[in-house]
Amino acid sequence: MTNYEIEEITKIFKALSDPTRFKIFLLLNDRISCVNAIVNFLQVSQPAVSQHLKILREAGLVKIEKRGYWVHYSSDKEKIENFLKDFSAMLKLKGGKENVQKNKQERV
Repeated sequence: MTNYEIEEITKIFKALSDPTRFKIFLLLNDRISCVNAIVNFLQVSQPAVSQHLKILREAGLVKIEKRGYWVHYSSDKEKIENFLKDFSAMLKLKGGKENVQKNKQERV
């Protein structure tokens, strides 16, 4: 496993580690929503929701679609499915400790 792959996995876990972001992610996994709908659903301020969405987008978990004046958000189901497959495969790999050690040596 490369350092890049490890960083990508870490970015996803960090994005989902916040309870509010995780709630937003679950909501967007179920339906397409705009910021105002998320604000009303979670009773969180609009700036806070926007910041959480930015982090989820940067992690590749959320995608946007502009519809006229409004921006609609949804989960990127393809990215999530690929992540789950890759992560599952990584957990099943034998010698995971050796891969971590190898990456550690590459940095030195």
